[in-house]
Amino acid sequence: MVLVFWVLIGLFSCENINHHKIDLSTDKYLSNIFSPTEIESFALMIDFVDSAVVAITNNKNEAEAYHDFFEIYGKGIRENKRISPFSEKEKFDFLESLDKGAFDAIWIFDTHIDRLNYRDTILTNIDYIKCLSINPFGRYIDYMEQVGNNDKRYTELHEHIVGMGDLSTCAGLWMVHDEFDFGKVEDRFLAAVYILRVEDSYETKLDRYFSKIDSTHNTQYNQWRAQ
Repeated sequence: MVLVFWVLIGLFSCENINHHKIDLSTDKYLSNIFSPTEIESFALMIDFVDSAVVAITNNKNEAEAYHDFFEIYGKGIRENKRISPFSEKEKFDFLESLDKGAFDAIWIFDTHIDRLNYRDTILTNIDYIKCLSINPFGRYIDYMEQVGNNDKRYTELHEHIVGMGDLSTCAGLWMVHDEFDFGKVEDRFLAAVYILRVEDSYETKLDRYFSKIDSTHNTQYNQWRAQ
């Protein structure tokens, strides 16, 4: 079961949130690897996730809210009630609005799957659902490697993503979030990437797709009957 929290970014004004925004300009590794335009997109991305985390946890201290979020997220996994902090459309529309270089530095959209088991059926050549994953050859991986020169946790994350080709959200950060300081640029950036990487299951995506198809067919049939 997936609990979807519909988060509207404009829900909170500057007057009613105690913002703890991250200043990305303080991170020398970012400026070494990415352009100012890309860094600006990363700031928007982190703000997008910040707003969701604050809305879900009701903790207006954003750095602390990430810890609260990971507690809620971990509880959901343990109880088989995994949380999706955004609707898929909301998240994908936002990511597609970012600077292309910034998007490609972190993400890949997978739009074709050769074969999937779906309920009691085997589906092949699936090109009607979209999935988000980490780009294992993107420059964000290079960034993690540089941060890892002074922080072995990032070396381990870098090796995990390069070896696995993606970042698993079934384990990892939510289990060890107390070891991170989400007031620091690299940790907040990682948390935002991790949370955006949380995806609906293939089954949920396919259920949504086929439900939409059925709804469209029913609408067309009812329109034909009414003629």
